[in-house]
Amino acid sequence: MKLTKYLLLIALCWFHGAFAQAPRPMAPDPIGEHIYPPELILQHQKAIGLTDAQRAALASEVKKVQSTVFDRQVELQRNVERLIELLKPDRVDEQQALAQLDLVLNTEREVKRQHIALAAKLKNLLTPDQMRQLRELRSAGAR
Repeated sequence: MKLTKYLLLIALCWFHGAFAQAPRPMAPDPIGEHIYPPELILQHQKAIGLTDAQRAALASEVKKVQSTVFDRQVELQRNVERLIELLKPDRVDEQQALAQLDLVLNTEREVKRQHIALAAKLKNLLTPDQMRQLRELRSAGAR
């Protein structure tokens, strides 16, 4: 029982830290180096020759995802808060806590899935030359 409670508290701390957006040391991001966030694309739209059609498609895709992701983030926060409440008592109902943890993990998975889907759609909007230029601009900005 104590071990389960301890593990759930560790998981909770991990979740809380993941949502706190605390600055982290620069570490290689094996996924991030292969995608182009909308902010990066728009920041360098002139330099990469982003067309009006590409800009419109980017805006459309981002708007679709933003509304859905916002709802999921609200749901995620609500689920985390419920998990916290389940972990507060001296005696924890393990089944309820684990069921709530499953809700948290499933919602988090949906959010991450939508972010990766958006990243893939945005990358597919770009030409190989635009992607090369963005990689160069990104690496120049990191120096």
